[in-house]
Amino acid sequence: MEEIFQDIQSDIRYDHELNGCLNCGICTATCPAAHYYDFSPREIVQLLWTENLEGIYDAMQEKIWA
Repeated sequence: MEEIFQDIQSDIRYDHELNGCLNCGICTATCPAAHYYDFSPREIVQLLWTENLEGIYDAMQEKIWA
């Protein structure tokens, strides 16, 4: 899991895009997955922003790939 998170953090868009996503919120309104599943793109971004590896793993198992 840490390897995946390190890959995400190494992306040059990591800091700027994550901060912008938390401020905007339009992704949840336009995300097709958010309408049909217990899935919030903002929740996933918040988990990444706070470096909550356990939460990211749980979200991957219970929400993203469920």
